[in-house]
Amino acid sequence: MKFSIYRKLLSSFVLIIVLMVAANVYVLWQLHEVTTTTSLTFRNDVRSINLAKQLQVVLDDEEQYAEKYLIRRDSSYLPLFAQQVRVFNQLADSMYDAMPSSAEIDLLFRLRTGHRWFVENMESEIAKHARGGTGIVSLGNAHLDSLGVMHGLVDKIIRLNELEVSNSVSGISEAMVRSSNVAWLITVGALLVALTVALVITRTLVRPIRTLIKGTENIARGIFDPIEVKSRDEMAWLARAVNEMSSRLKQINDLKTEMLHHISHELRTPLQTMLSAQYLLAEQKRGPLNEEQQRLVSSIKEGIRKLTVFSNQFLDIQKIEHGAMEYAFDRLNFLETITPTVEDATLIGAEKEITVSFTHEADLPDIKGDAEKIPQVFSNLLSNAIKYTEAGGTIRVHVAKHKKGVRTTVSDSGAGISQEDLPRIFTKFYQAKNAKKGTGIGLALVKHLVEAHKGKISVESELGKGTTFTVDLPAMTSAAKPHTTQSRIKEEAA
Repeated sequence: MKFSIYRKLLSSFVLIIVLMVAANVYVLWQLHEVTTTTSLTFRNDVRSINLAKQLQVVLDDEEQYAEKYLIRRDSSYLPLFAQQVRVFNQLADSMYDAMPSSAEIDLLFRLRTGHRWFVENMESEIAKHARGGTGIVSLGNAHLDSLGVMHGLVDKIIRLNELEVSNSVSGISEAMVRSSNVAWLITVGALLVALTVALVITRTLVRPIRTLIKGTENIARGIFDPIEVKSRDEMAWLARAVNEMSSRLKQINDLKTEMLHHISHELRTPLQTMLSAQYLLAEQKRGPLNEEQQRLVSSIKEGIRKLTVFSNQFLDIQKIEHGAMEYAFDRLNFLETITPTVEDATLIGAEKEITVSFTHEADLPDIKGDAEKIPQVFSNLLSNAIKYTEAGGTIRVHVAKHKKGVRTTVSDSGAGISQEDLPRIFTKFYQAKNAKKGTGIGLALVKHLVEAHKGKISVESELGKGTTFTVDLPAMTSAAKPHTTQSRIKEEAA
């Protein structure tokens, strides 16, 4: 099953939404429980407390009205007493509606039983007084004890309900804390899941994107290796499209390379013929030449030389890119290897009134290199320096020890290179905007040759203030035996 990026994102969003909804539902459920508990507490326990307090007032009023009637013999207190009795019974009935606990029911039963005994005894005393009999003129000890017991029962009912209210409040608080903790846990869990999903999705997206970027960069450098993307989403489709494009570009590039290779080879024969004819003319083997004819012959020779250099450089680049360049590595005395090249450049520079200086440190280590390829590197660098340096300018070549090898700098006071062009200066066929006529192959070839020797080349330049090329080459290790070998080194095209 192809799990597309759309499905990945949709699934992750749905999962996160479900977790957040679950957290909210739990919190709402807990809030409902808290609300229900609070409602019951205020509807029952608090109401019971209020009713019990009213019962206390009613009992006090009953006691007062009964006491006054017995003392004063005033019948006007009898209706008031009877009314308080009715109020007491109504309040007691209302307490049953407040859903009392079993302990409260027992207390209410005892309270009503005691109250009934008190009322019946008071009604008996009242009846005696109504018949003209004599009796107590105040409440007796039995009545007072009964009232005391009832007040005690009412107090117990109040305390019992207050305890239930306190327990309910504690339960509400615990429920709130518990629901808050669970909500936090669900929220944090949802956040962690969201982060994990985000990281997984990001990784599944970024990894193939990086692979595609690297693959396209290789294609830009002329390396057409297939791009492998293991995902089963749109990235895999894109990789297949890029691979198809790369395959077609490789076919075109191979055809172009083969064509240019043939052209370069085909140029060698007529160039050699032209060079031979030029030699015969220059040496005046076929008769004397005047001054103008000699100048033209020299111009022909320069043109042949440029074509020959271009042809040789292009063939070298093709060999390197196809892994067919041969290197004869051996222990080399670096100064002895490059001195002839610098001396040739000094002579050429003198013709343009350019000063070429050559300095070096003592006791330089030997390097492992090809005696033909190393001079080729510095010949190209010095040729470029001479080309872009005006008359009266200077070129400095300095060789010094550097880390575990030799560092050579080639500096000129020429035209310089813009910062925009520097990153691509070693790219095949690329030329800076201020470049003079050329092929754009020389520096690309230099980079290939330096890297084939396990070295590194870099450039620093400022437009109008000259350029400095730095070449670092590793030293020959003392454990290595000086010998000559031939190897084919496959280089990536710059």
